[in-house]
Amino acid sequence: MRRKKGVALILTIGILSLMALIGTTFAVNMLLANKETVNYTRSVKAGYLAEAGIAKAIAELKNGADGAANTAFDTSLEPWYSGYSDPGLLGGRGGYAVTVVDCARQINVNNTGNSRLGRIMQDLNSALGSPLTSIECQAIAANAPYAVKEEIKIKAGISGAKYNAIKDFVTLYGYIDKNTFLPDDTTHEDRAPVNINTASEVVLRAVLRSGVNSDAKSQDLAQAIIAGRPFTCWQQFDAFIDNYTGLSPAESRNIKDGANPNRTKPAAYSTEFCFNSGGFYDVISTGTVTNLVGTPAAADHIRAIIWIFDIWNETTKDQFAQVWRNDNWASGAGEGGLSNGEMVRVNFMDSCPVRSDQDWNGTAVTNYDIIRNSIKAGFWDNFTENIDGNAGQQTDWTNNEWNPRDGTWNTTVLGQYDTETNDNTKLWPTCDLGREASSRWMWTNHSAQVYIDDKIRPYDMRMRFWWDAAEPIDYEYPVTNPALYALRFQNDVGRLVLKRTSAGDASYYPEDLQQGAAYGIDPGPLPHTGMLHIWASPSWNNYSEPYILRKTLRAVCQNKAYWTYYSAFSGRIQEGNYRFSNINGSGTSAAGLVRLYGEYHLPAFDNVRVIPQDGYFISAPGNTGVMAAWGSITGTITVPSTASAASETVSFMTSVDGGTTWQVPRAGGGITSQPASSIQYRANFVSNDNSLPATKPWYSETAVLEDVTVSFMPRTQIVYRQ
Repeated sequence: MRRKKGVALILTIGILSLMALIGTTFAVNMLLANKETVNYTRSVKAGYLAEAGIAKAIAELKNGADGAANTAFDTSLEPWYSGYSDPGLLGGRGGYAVTVVDCARQINVNNTGNSRLGRIMQDLNSALGSPLTSIECQAIAANAPYAVKEEIKIKAGISGAKYNAIKDFVTLYGYIDKNTFLPDDTTHEDRAPVNINTASEVVLRAVLRSGVNSDAKSQDLAQAIIAGRPFTCWQQFDAFIDNYTGLSPAESRNIKDGANPNRTKPAAYSTEFCFNSGGFYDVISTGTVTNLVGTPAAADHIRAIIWIFDIWNETTKDQFAQVWRNDNWASGAGEGGLSNGEMVRVNFMDSCPVRSDQDWNGTAVTNYDIIRNSIKAGFWDNFTENIDGNAGQQTDWTNNEWNPRDGTWNTTVLGQYDTETNDNTKLWPTCDLGREASSRWMWTNHSAQVYIDDKIRPYDMRMRFWWDAAEPIDYEYPVTNPALYALRFQNDVGRLVLKRTSAGDASYYPEDLQQGAAYGIDPGPLPHTGMLHIWASPSWNNYSEPYILRKTLRAVCQNKAYWTYYSAFSGRIQEGNYRFSNINGSGTSAAGLVRLYGEYHLPAFDNVRVIPQDGYFISAPGNTGVMAAWGSITGTITVPSTASAASETVSFMTSVDGGTTWQVPRAGGGITSQPASSIQYRANFVSNDNSLPATKPWYSETAVLEDVTVSFMPRTQIVYRQ
């Protein structure tokens, strides 16, 4: 019995030991499982925190104070540039940290349309201390495009170390400008601009190097740009370069023209600069969970390329001209509704001068100051520039905008010379700028000038300006409301005579008008009825003396000038006169048209330029293809160096309902219109150079609108995620 009792004890101890082992194992497994659960939970939380960081970045980049909805610019001074973080989540035991890199601060190696990409890579390599060979730089450009950045190593055949040297300075994503050209200004070449406000020194050097003659100059200039930024317009950048002393005049011009997408490229160029991200951002978010003592216990990382906004850009003559095509009398379309766009007292002709003072004194000007591919206030016609091609015997622009009063064109009198014909009914033009039913060329306060040359009868020449003074007008020169501020002749020395015609009034107001003489005339108080006549003659009291008329005439009208009815055969038209008059169409009394008229002569009217106090351009609709929220609107507004930005302005408005209602953008350019699938912009031109000293003619300048950029935000896209 004793032996059996000992066996039972041993069995009992063994069973207990086994149970203890099983229990211990179970407990350990439970502890491990619990730890795994905690770790998994923390990992999931870290992932969600990383996602929260991505969401935070998207929200701020879209709708934050400096987001796409509120400002047109991306700079290194904005909060996103420093990233976002919030360590106080999960009751203080978790948070996220986000870094944001706008892709436009890097060189886009997938910009295969840029024929200079290999050169840019070589200049980037040089700025980095030449970790690559020249052949490897060219290989990176030649083997694009790349699906992921790491693919550069394989396709271009470079080592990991070399790839690491360049990876932070190149990107595969970004806005590609479709409106850029080769130096010939006719061949398109798509290029990805670099954000001058955020790019690193080495990237800036890579872009600048083609415009200067040494690496040292590109380095010095890049450092100066970083110290001087942010930049928000091209005139600011141009002024910065003009004041920078480290470049030659040729290098300064190369840098300005190479950086600005609206300028003709120099022979050696790279890519342009821009002032924003173009909509693409490289975002890295790290979510972190800590333990009870604050030590990081779990972390998750997400890298995403996020496309926040897209861009609609208009910058070429052809793009601006679409409004003219939609609103074209010569094509039979007539004036349509605002939903197709409208242009009133503005033009987009490449040859249009941006200053009106270059005809004064000296010979006729053939190289006016111009800015191609832009909108200018007022009217211009040199009778040679087309839009889409000749329309019969005239350019399509001339044929559409001028209205021949007799129903036919006398092609020998507009912008060209010919011999005299025997048909006296065709010896002079009678043509109006615009049509009675059109408001495009109705004028109130404005300046007007025209070049006139008569090859047929160089004798008994006189010029008459007619303004109807049927309503009370107060002429106080030069303080307020002068009807005529400047009447300027070119080449010939003559005498200016003002004749005031009314019942019982034949007063004359003579004033010498010579080259270099002060311009400006005082017509004195005019009667409330009658006509103001302006005559030009070698002798103010002898109108029969020969006076060869081959000069530019300019006048400024500061009051409403109109003529309610016009007859080409009225008794007020006398033989031997030209008239360049301000009238209106039948039934309109608020503004005036311009009419060219030459009687019994074969004058060549040329270079007609009218600069108004105001005008506007309404675009054709820009279609997004989907319902989208709006970002910002901005434009390149250039003011001639001889003018003041305070007096020559362009402002924007937007509409999403076909022009029925217009919204003013926020201060930073943020569009306030409601989400829609299309949008129109309205550019309002205003000239206030009518209160300057007498040495400056009124309405002689115009602001120039070179491009308009509208950003819009369809559904946010994650184009790459890791």
